[in-house]
Amino acid sequence: MDVIINDRVVDPIEEGFDVAFQIFPPISESLIERRLFPVRRLFCAAPAYVEAHGTPQHPRDLLQHNTALYSGYPSRNRWTMTRGDETFEMEIPGMIRSNSVHLLRDYAVTGAAVVCLPTLVASAALLDGSLVPILSEYDLSPLSFAAVYPETQRQALKVRVLVEFLAEWLGPQPKWDVPLIERGWIR
Repeated sequence: MDVIINDRVVDPIEEGFDVAFQIFPPISESLIERRLFPVRRLFCAAPAYVEAHGTPQHPRDLLQHNTALYSGYPSRNRWTMTRGDETFEMEIPGMIRSNSVHLLRDYAVTGAAVVCLPTLVASAALLDGSLVPILSEYDLSPLSFAAVYPETQRQALKVRVLVEFLAEWLGPQPKWDVPLIERGWIR
């Protein structure tokens, strides 16, 4: 098995991959998408940042804070957050933008900024107290982690077995999200 990791959308046909795993929709209608689990995201910061700068109480408060954001989200600078029937849309420019959510997590842990991270990357730091959730009562637009593969691979045993194994192993609720859901930090 060859594994290539990057943060860009790929066309498995053009690049010769059997399957790609990504959070973005397929770039071609000739590709099959099998959603594996929801990708939840939330804003968070280190306790030291919150102590020094306060806690945003409303999404618009983020404009008064140091923010660092992932550059690869499809919405770019445009953010949609919901709380009950309230929908709030805004642009958050971000002081720093990076194509690495891991770098952003590490940056936030230093107390430098509020960041928006997928729970897959933030969960351990949230649970050990290195990060605290910000605006957790607001939901961000959902994304899905999906297997994307050419129509011609639909019947390929190796692709089918891998995708089915991952779907079963991960389940409908990723294990890193369960304790965050129990604490009410995500839904």
